Amino acid sequence: MSALVPYIQKPCAETCLVFVGDKADQRLKFFVAFKKTGQQLKFDPLYENKLPGFVNEEARLRGVRFEPGAAQMVCDEVGAELAQLADAVERLAIFVGARASISPADVEQVVATTRQRSVFELCNAVGEGDRARALSVLGAMLGAREAPVRIVAMLARHVRQLWTARDLIKKRMGKFDLAQALGVPPFFVDGIADQARRHEPAGFARMHDAVFRADKALKSSRLDDDRIMEQLILELTGRAKPTVSARRA
Repeated sequence: MSALVPYIQKPCAETCLVFVGDKADQRLKFFVAFKKTGQQLKFDPLYENKLPGFVNEEARLRGVRFEPGAAQMVCDEVGAELAQLADAVERLAIFVGARASISPADVEQVVATTRQRSVFELCNAVGEGDRARALSVLGAMLGAREAPVRIVAMLARHVRQLWTARDLIKKRMGKFDLAQALGVPPFFVDGIADQARRHEPAGFARMHDAVFRADKALKSSRLDDDRIMEQLILELTGRAKPTVSARRA
């Protein structure tokens, strides 16, 4: 890059030269010179909680809208890559045509893949306290090179949903109001409610703490990622009630 410094110091006025990179070491001569004649822009990825807003805006620009829960399903499947999210919305808009309303079923048919179904299967196994199935699904996902940090993020979201559902069930909230509060399609509510009843209220704080510790370990510990994830699943599935007790709760 140092070979470009003379040009950067005296660039051609008729040229628009763009450099793209993952990192910029501001101590290098190239960047010291570039700051004097050019402009640096940093494009950080959107935080996870901002992605649905981006997806909804992309839908609005195309004259369509997402039904409750559908935008989040797109984000969960595609991830934080904005170009891929926009492409997914484009495909959905074409798929629904004049209907102009995108349902979770549409997302399942057009966007969802085996990977996403695996994420849901893992979350459901954890919520149901099915340790053997959860470990089996986790192993398959890690074998397919699914990012552990992404798995932890999905598990954290599911734990928060169960925790919220447990509190709202006590208030006898209706199914559709509960779906809106949880940000999921109504046909997911029965499953989430059943899973929420399998756990004691105090258990959710422990589950949330386990997820936090796993996330921190993945980002800072030298421990093997697979072992961290396995330990997390063991902690999350250790306190669920059996099915009969759950239905009586």
